[in-house]
Amino acid sequence: MSLTAPIEATEQLLEHTGKQLVSISGVSRDGRTLLINSNAKGGYQNVALLDLTTKKLRWLTDTQWSAAPEAFTPDGESAVYTLNADGRVSTRLSTLRQCGSLIAACPQG
Repeated sequence: MSLTAPIEATEQLLEHTGKQLVSISGVSRDGRTLLINSNAKGGYQNVALLDLTTKKLRWLTDTQWSAAPEAFTPDGESAVYTLNADGRVSTRLSTLRQCGSLIAACPQG
């Protein structure tokens, strides 16, 4: 599978207002969804999925702490992110079909 493709034109995927930051952490197996980090939700770093077809965001987190996307799982069924809540970092797994989230069974720190 090639990860490079010729770019013939640019396309704006999200509307930006103010000082919003967006960074891409991963691309789904089917290439239709981006795993992103953005401060567009209240000015705090949250994790979302960006559907490239509809250009709609589906927020995986809604926190005033710092959430950071890590990657899609190899099977493409979940996304992994970390949450730093007052210095206590936990790794979380969000199932994409059910909008649920599990905390990984490892010590926080």
